[in-house]
Amino acid sequence: MNERTNSNTRIYKIMLDAEQEEAFHKTFKLIEPKPTLEAKKSKKKDIISEALDEGEKDLARYLKENGAGTMNEFDAEYARFYIQYQAWKNEQFNCVYVITIAKKRDEFTILSAVTGFVSHPSQKQEQVEFRAIIISKQLDSLNWLGTIPGSVSDELKRIIIRMDAEDITTLPTRPSRVQRDEMARSRLAHAVEQNVKDIQVFSIPYEEFQVVHASLTPSNPTMTAEANASRKKDIIMEGIDEGESDIATYIKLNGGSQMNNNDREFEKYYRMLQKYTDGTFESAYIITNKFTSSIEVLGLLLNGICIPPTKIKDCLHNPKRTLLAKECALTTVQSQHCTLLDYLNKLIKKSTCKKVYP
Repeated sequence: MNERTNSNTRIYKIMLDAEQEEAFHKTFKLIEPKPTLEAKKSKKKDIISEALDEGEKDLARYLKENGAGTMNEFDAEYARFYIQYQAWKNEQFNCVYVITIAKKRDEFTILSAVTGFVSHPSQKQEQVEFRAIIISKQLDSLNWLGTIPGSVSDELKRIIIRMDAEDITTLPTRPSRVQRDEMARSRLAHAVEQNVKDIQVFSIPYEEFQVVHASLTPSNPTMTAEANASRKKDIIMEGIDEGESDIATYIKLNGGSQMNNNDREFEKYYRMLQKYTDGTFESAYIITNKFTSSIEVLGLLLNGICIPPTKIKDCLHNPKRTLLAKECALTTVQSQHCTLLDYLNKLIKKSTCKKVYP
């Protein structure tokens, strides 16, 4: 699979206005966290924020060494809030890159999208920090929470059709790196569906899959006793599932009473559970090259439960996530003391995996 761009493939850049940004954030459930009453009572907010911004792991030690005394429950609650705030801030985006492929005449299909945060967008030397990659399957299944109903794919198509997106396909400047990465990711994600001849795909056995899963999946959150004591679990889950950012107001509008600390704890738990669910997977497939002297891992397809042979094609056609080889090289497999890419290459060389395509 060469790096040359398919003439039918186009790349669009969409700079979001304030209204679009709000709608996209709501759709992707990027909800700004709010400090609890306990967090607000902390008298060490500034030094805790400073420590976390510097990447400090041992807050209690940091506070003592800087003459701020010992941490109490209010400080610990503020630290939990600020960590959530950092994560929210790092996920925000104001730009979307969309990769499409022509079908016939004026019709096109969206292959994937990349969210990013553009600093100084009005200047020539704008800087882009890329946030997340969303494949076509996710774009099609995610409900758009803007003005016009439909999926996120539908909204992106509307933006492109009404020419509110910049066609950057032929630009020789940045973001050429992300263009190359996303073209490679899209090719891998759709390789089996498009019957690509120069790749092969291998399934990973159960024990080895557990190693891969542990390396890529966020930790499963546990429900605290306070969260479990909430009596508003159903309406909180309903509000979050519908993309509501202000759960307290949502509960009141639906005839509920004021949220207490147990309810806020359950809201926190359920939002973390959603992130875990979005990040986890139940099957993984290694993609390698073919017709070469040595086999090289090109990437990894991750998906939900697959029961061969009836659902194997669905898994290969519509992966939940697609990782490039260089992304696997940045992930550490703690139990094996090596990178994920090295581990996958070992599995292929040991003939541990079963070939499922072609």
